Amino acid sequence: MARPKSSTMNCRLRTACSDGFTLVEVLVAVAILAIGLAALFGQISQSVFTAGYLRDSTLAQWVAVDRITELRLENRFPDIDETDGEIDMASQSWRYTLIISETLWPDLRRVDVRVSFADTPDSIISEATGFVGRPGTGEPLPPVLPPRYTQGELE
Repeated sequence: MARPKSSTMNCRLRTACSDGFTLVEVLVAVAILAIGLAALFGQISQSVFTAGYLRDSTLAQWVAVDRITELRLENRFPDIDETDGEIDMASQSWRYTLIISETLWPDLRRVDVRVSFADTPDSIISEATGFVGRPGTGEPLPPVLPPRYTQGELE
């Protein structure tokens, strides 16, 4: 009597029968996965760098605009000058250069502010420009009043 062949034996004899992946197939899949993960980590790294850059440039812009606003609130006409200073904002030390120059109009000064980190003053992160006028010059502006409504119509 002939012995029956087991199913494992049949798979070994037939080339079409497969119980799993070959080593080459696994290596190709791992290589594709590695390339995909490398690209993903590269994008994540770029996003983190961009977020930090945007945070720093936004804070530097705030420093510059704050300096122009403080100059305007002093309510005096600034002299033509260039000054340096340091200020702390958001747990960071910032260095700014304030450049006040004349314009074509004698009652108006141009204010340029350049901002950098305090430890790298040559690397400018942000710049802002504003204008400061001589207090009390020019005609006063009429007050802006909100429109009044009477029975659903605008007066």
